[in-house]
Amino acid sequence: PPPMVAAAMKEAKVVFMLTTKNMFHTRASSAAREAGVRMVNLRQMTEDLFSSDVLTPDYAKMYEETRRIADLLSQASEAKVTSAQGTNLSMSLVGRTALCNSGPLDPGNIMTLPAGEAALAPVEGTLEGVLVVDYAIDGIGVLSSPVKVVAKKGRVSSIEGGKEATRLQEILSQADANAYNFAELAIGTNPNSRLVGNVAEDKKKRGSVHIAIGDSLLLEGTNSSRIHLDMIVLKPNVWLDGKQIVKQGEFSLY
Repeated sequence: PPPMVAAAMKEAKVVFMLTTKNMFHTRASSAAREAGVRMVNLRQMTEDLFSSDVLTPDYAKMYEETRRIADLLSQASEAKVTSAQGTNLSMSLVGRTALCNSGPLDPGNIMTLPAGEAALAPVEGTLEGVLVVDYAIDGIGVLSSPVKVVAKKGRVSSIEGGKEATRLQEILSQADANAYNFAELAIGTNPNSRLVGNVAEDKKKRGSVHIAIGDSLLLEGTNSSRIHLDMIVLKPNVWLDGKQIVKQGEFSLY
């Protein structure tokens, strides 16, 4: 945001970020959080979103589940993500603490609405394999065909697919060198999330996974970039230290 807005955010008690572009992964948000500000991220909020059930889940129950997933991520040393469409990724999580994006909104915390995800930044340089994005990409939208992203040493090595793959290549080439770094592993936990073509809601779908590239600072990573793009896999399999916690988009840990 403009410097005047960033300065005002640090002085506020509560900040509502009602924007089109995602303000979550910005230096302004990080600075406000460090100052003890409570922040609510409301990006891409539509009339449909405001009036839908995705904003009214059982928050106590959703928080309990999200907290449990976040704790498992925080305790794990390694994660593996696969899918029937061809995703096959591995990454180190050593020393990383997962964000429980489901409340409560304490001082210095940030909560996105719709809520419901556990997320952390993989250790830089460790994410390897193939990501087949089968649903949507932030800034691009719902895909007409899957996009294949090859990862080597924590960075995007190649991108294959149709017109959306070409668009992703364009976005990255116009950003910065750090935009190619993988920045996030997140698991959706909102039982009321629908697939409506709005990534703000879609990526919270319970049991889905989104993998992001670009900035990771707000997730305790070290990568600073102008962009942060989430890429959604709808029915993933997720293992933490060899234990499967998600099976084809359904939680399998209990």
